[in-house]
Amino acid sequence: MESNNTILSKRMYISDIITNEDIKSWNKGEIVTIEAGTGAGKSHFIKTRLFLHAKESNQKILMLVHRLNCLDQFQYEIQKGNRSDVIRVSTYQSIEADARKRKKYDFGEYDYIVCDEFHYFMSDAAFNIYTDLSLKEILNQTNKVRILMSATGDYMEQYLKKVRKIKSNKYSVPFDYSFIVSLNFFYKESVFDDLMEQFIDSGEKAIFFIDSAKDAYQLYVKYKDYCMFNCSKYNKDYYKYVSDKKVNRMLENERFEDDLILITTTTLDAGVNIIDDELFNIVVDVKDIGTLIQCIGRKRLKDSDCINLYVKAITNEQLGGRKTHMMERLQRANYVKEHGTQAYVDKFFKDTNDYSNIVYDNPIDGKVEKVINDMIYFKTKVDISQTNMMLKKDYGYCKYIAWKLGKYNPKTKTYDYEIVEENKEKETLEIYLENVKGKMLFRDDQKKLIDKIDLRVNGRQQKSYKKLNEGLEMINSNYIIIKDIDSRRKLDDGTINPNRKKTYWMVIKSLV
Repeated sequence: MESNNTILSKRMYISDIITNEDIKSWNKGEIVTIEAGTGAGKSHFIKTRLFLHAKESNQKILMLVHRLNCLDQFQYEIQKGNRSDVIRVSTYQSIEADARKRKKYDFGEYDYIVCDEFHYFMSDAAFNIYTDLSLKEILNQTNKVRILMSATGDYMEQYLKKVRKIKSNKYSVPFDYSFIVSLNFFYKESVFDDLMEQFIDSGEKAIFFIDSAKDAYQLYVKYKDYCMFNCSKYNKDYYKYVSDKKVNRMLENERFEDDLILITTTTLDAGVNIIDDELFNIVVDVKDIGTLIQCIGRKRLKDSDCINLYVKAITNEQLGGRKTHMMERLQRANYVKEHGTQAYVDKFFKDTNDYSNIVYDNPIDGKVEKVINDMIYFKTKVDISQTNMMLKKDYGYCKYIAWKLGKYNPKTKTYDYEIVEENKEKETLEIYLENVKGKMLFRDDQKKLIDKIDLRVNGRQQKSYKKLNEGLEMINSNYIIIKDIDSRRKLDDGTINPNRKKTYWMVIKSLV
């Protein structure tokens, strides 16, 4: 029977809601899902409460993870806590490797199979077509208790329920993102350098999560005196620039101490803990929203901890382009569904490769069959629905993320976030206004001021001083523009005033 045990108070942990009695009530073959934000103690629960129960009952736990950095850190913790006799840590990929060789992974000695960050099956399917193999093997272990844990497993949970028709015993802890004290979005690549220089100048620690290993490395090269670099061990082009010594020390100590800034790909997106009360800044440039949330959770929080979050945003135009690509993926998959392999090959001819992996090659008895990746198919449909929600609003991506992270006030219908470029432009404008404050601005200088403020309505630049004041009010500027006529006959040096009886503007500080 499916249950929904939800606690509604803040800062709750999994160990607060799953009791020893709950564990004893779980039957062989049962699927337990645990939904809780990053840092809510999911893996801690496994390594403490479930461990103690298993040890007392002479049982074994297999804990599955999806990143080698995560595997390394968990192994450090388990060995340090003398838990290796009960808990073994392995990867989903090891199960997949056996399945590809037509071998059966040996689950025999385990009573509990714990799937840490089980969103992996869907999120990684975009670049690993074999995630369904490990999922299939785990679901087939009907004589074990299978525990599926994630902060971002909602897509997978929907997939299991709607596609696989599998029910689960669900436990959840409310998500609390109040530790994000400032949410900032940016669009321009130059902001990476601006932020890097800001953190270096102020001596503030930061983590940069960047999807592309190439982009991450190029940023690292520019500031390597202050940074450490990390990417997947499987990346042949860039892993040679990773210091294993530094990374291993970081995983063991749960903090990076040798450098001010960590630049990493999403190889560090889940499971790994960074416990550092000097770390207050996280910069994220990843496309998948679930992965973005996982990245935020690498900073483990104490009671008074907080972070400033900076997210590389996506314009509505870019969202529209992504939606077009996703619709094309679905079209390919639907064509295979309706017409089969040969018709698919005939239709797409030389363009049969699908890099999204929604359609992939499956060799059977010497023949190649085009197969649909059900998880990517399902996720693509959900992503399209999500994108449609974003496209309904200006700055749709920013507003969706802000809502997701609890930065939306339904009473005032306002979103609490900043656009870095807009703040920078405002700062630049404020400096300009201060420099021209108190000066008589005639025609040429008025044009410069109009261009600096650059207020547009329906694409048309506004040129009246009243409209410009409305623009300054919109950005909460302390400056206003007044208009008057120059009545001076002569200038201070005694020469004739060429602007006598001409209209001028003057920037002054508002008294309000």
